Amino acid sequence: MKQKSTFLYRIIGVLFLFAIAVTFFFLYIGKKDHRVIPSGVWESARLSQELKAQTEGDLSYLGDYVSQSIDAYLLQQETNLVVKSDTVRLVVSYRFNSDTYAKDYVAALYHSSQNTTQKDIIPTESETEKDLSQLLTDYAQQKNGTYNEKTRKMQQTILTARMDSVNHQLKLIDVASQTPFSLTGIEKGDLLDYQLTANQVVLSGGHLKKNLTFNRK
Repeated sequence: MKQKSTFLYRIIGVLFLFAIAVTFFFLYIGKKDHRVIPSGVWESARLSQELKAQTEGDLSYLGDYVSQSIDAYLLQQETNLVVKSDTVRLVVSYRFNSDTYAKDYVAALYHSSQNTTQKDIIPTESETEKDLSQLLTDYAQQKNGTYNEKTRKMQQTILTARMDSVNHQLKLIDVASQTPFSLTGIEKGDLLDYQLTANQVVLSGGHLKKNLTFNRK
């Protein structure tokens, strides 16, 4: 009987210690500062400027055929941190004013044509816009993005991350092959620290060259 009682006491003791350990664990977790980036959209002015310059550079040759530079046709360009639950995506998007570009392109060809024969082979605005849509679709695919011909909007996901609210970190699970200067060097698996205030998210660490600040939209 003594052996059975001793064994029983030991079991009770182990269970008691386990219960204490579990209690302390949950107390520790409860006291940790859980800061979840609220779902919504956050924007970075610096990244928007970088990506605007990058896109204008990539498509600058289109400006050679019209009287305006290509930035006149790039509309609503945005770089947003899109947060949904624990998934965080950095998305760049813009709309290309293709109908205006097509008009300007055809008008420039007519203006530069020397004779009727040359004018007869000038494409229509509709044909020009169709060719332009294909060009922008190909450009978007090179960036692992998409181009919507109806809305004339291009969208590309620069990175995707999972949020760890306990450690205030974002773990990168996917990174585009081409990134803006501020993100050069970041790679899949990187851990970025984040600091959260009422209206701002600041990213740091990992392979970031400088801290990135996003403001709530």
